[in-house]
Order: sequence, then structure tokens, then C-alpha cells
Amino acid sequence: MRRFPDKDVVSWNSIIKACIQCGDFLTARSLFDEMPSRTPVSWTTLIDGLLRFGKVEDAGALFWEMPTEVRDVPATLPMAELIMLYGCLFHQMPLRDVISWTSIIAGLDRNGRSEQALVLFQSMVASGVNPSSTTLIITKMSAANGARRVWVGQNGLLSTPAVSAVIRERVGVDGSKATGAFILTASHNPGGPEEDFGIKYNMENGGPAPEGITDKIYENTTTIKEYFSAEDLPDVDITKVGVTNFTGPEGPFDVEVFDSASDYIKLMKSIFDFESIRKLLSSPKFTFCFDGLHGVAGAYAKSIFVDELGTQESSLLNCTLKEDFGGGHPDPNLTYAKELVARMGLGKSEPQDEPPEFGAAADGDADRNMILGKRFFVTPSDSVAIIATNAVEAIPYFSAGLKGDFKF
Repeated sequence: MRRFPDKDVVSWNSIIKACIQCGDFLTARSLFDEMPSRTPVSWTTLIDGLLRFGKVEDAGALFWEMPTEVRDVPATLPMAELIMLYGCLFHQMPLRDVISWTSIIAGLDRNGRSEQALVLFQSMVASGVNPSSTTLIITKMSAANGARRVWVGQNGLLSTPAVSAVIRERVGVDGSKATGAFILTASHNPGGPEEDFGIKYNMENGGPAPEGITDKIYENTTTIKEYFSAEDLPDVDITKVGVTNFTGPEGPFDVEVFDSASDYIKLMKSIFDFESIRKLLSSPKFTFCFDGLHGVAGAYAKSIFVDELGTQESSLLNCTLKEDFGGGHPDPNLTYAKELVARMGLGKSEPQDEPPEFGAAADGDADRNMILGKRFFVTPSDSVAIIATNAVEAIPYFSAGLKGDFKF
């Protein structure tokens, strides 16, 4: 490198690659260590070379040296090397915390290895590493501040409409009712550990807190000098339905983990005519497609459309839940729901198969939607007009008359 007057990063990467191709790893590593700055290509070049020559453990050790902001670099490696690296990493993990596990699982998933990613996720939970650390933080803070009981949806997953249903309809094993709920969500924005992450609060009526409340909450946050948390409280396994009893700092404290879909499905059955919908979906003349955009709606789509209404899972798109929405933007519109738009015959090219009669998509936390017909878009105002026109005859909940209808 001393012969190069301009030692830019491209030159460094090229010489390192040449050394690797000659099998001279000592020089390659020495040059790598001398680099004044490194790009993702720098890391990938050396890791790829080590893997190709069977130096899997060295590649794994180099992986752990990588800054966390470029930890997804291995996703650009050839698949064979990628799988070798991930296999090695689990043997080398000094601490298998939720961040380490998530990094490996996300890498596998992004490279088309969803089954392996699912197996590792299950192993993570079985090993005692809980994926929902934020949920547990809130639980421990609740215990330290006098709460008697906390309800948590199984796996920490609840859609915003389901949260509303739980607050209004659910009765605990001791006859208790919820006084409010925290919703951890990215809503319809790109979400995940490195993207949007927000907290919403719903009141005891099931609806979102009004501005007067949220403004007061914010005002209080500007004066907080300390907060309490029951750090000694054991973590609760939120993957299993059941009640866990503790003695917290303020007395008895329970955490109840419940099935995330049951209360919502019960409410939906009280509103809509499920039997008529089941007959429609079973008709050979009617086809439909639902796009979950890898948000929480996917879990409810499977429970309702497949388990309750008997449709084929092939009618569902992107209904596998992913913490970063698969790298997508879960906003149900013609721009971001591209796969559904194409399938419904609204893309730039004609679809290979005949478009379904009906299509729909939901955002990340399932409180916004888009409706499509075969080769046409249904505007939100038209959706409301259709509901208003047919509500009394078609929706049992409104059989006594429609009191109001609006879209904002």
C-alpha cells in the first residue's frame, strides 16, 4: 500500500482481496487493521475470504469485531458462506442476549432462510431469552408503582383494534377490568430496532388518549428526576398463556398472559355475520386476497380467515410477522402495498393470473386499511358510503339502525 499515493478505501479493499486470493491471510488481516476507515465491503471481503478457505472460526471472530451499525453486512455474502458463518456464530457467542439472537435471526430471514430463522427464534425463547424486553420493562415499572395486575398479549403481540377490544370487553380471572393500555408500535411507518418505535396510550373506554391527557403526560416527563422499577422481579415468559403471581414492592402483583386473538375474534363475531361471510368465501365465484404487510394484522388474518372462516392460506400475502416489517413500509396504499396492487391488476404490467374479486391490506398495527376491487381502487370515502348504505341489512351490529358514520 505504500506505493499508492492516494490510499483510498477502494485501494485498500482491492489489495486485501488480492492477498486473500493468494491465501496470504496474515497480510490481508494486517492491512485490514491498518485501514484508517472501513466500509461494509471491507468487512465482507475479509469475512468472505476466510469462509471460502474454511477459516470459519476466524470469520466468526471477525464478525463480533464489526460495529453494530454494519452488523447486517454478512447478508451480502454468498448463501453457502452465510450459513457457515451463522452456524459458527452461535458457538462463539460470548453472551446470547436478545440483541445477538435477533441479529442472527434477522440475517437468516433477509436471505430467504425463514424456516431456519423460525427455528432459531424458538431456540431463543427456549433458552430463556425473551424477545419483548420493552414489555418486561413496563411490567417491572408497573409493579414498582403500585399496579395490582398487568395483562400482556401472548408474545407481546396485539393490534391496536384488539387492544381496544381487550380494554372494553375482557374480564380478568379475578373479575378485574383494564383501566388503560400501552401500545408499542411503529404504526404505518418503517419500524424495527433501528427504525420508528413509539408508545401509544389507550384510555379505559378503549379509545386513544385525547390531547389533553397526552400533553399532561409529556409535561410530566419534563420534570421526572427518577423512576421506580422492580428490577428483582423475575422475567415472565410471555410466550405462554397463564397467570404468574409475585410479591412486588407494593404488595401482590400478577402478570396475566392471554391469547392475543380470542377477545378480538369474539367481538368481531358479535358485529359481523361470520356464517354469511364463510359462505361467500367458499363460493368458487368469489376470490380475495389480504396483505398483512408483515405487520401484526397477519396473525389475525390467519386466525380469522383460515381458522374461523376456512379459507386457504394462499389467499394471504405477507402475513408472517416481522419486527422490521421485512424492511418494508407498512402503509396500506397504492405506493407501498406493491405486491397486492400487482395481484389485483393495478400494477404496471398485467398479472399472470386473473385478479381476485376483492383485496385488502392493513398497516403495521392494523388500525388502517386499503380496499381494492378487481383492477380498481376503492377510496376511503367510498368504503364508508358502502358501509352506510348496507349496514342495517348486512351487519348484525347495526341491525337496529346506524347512528353515525364518518371518515377522517
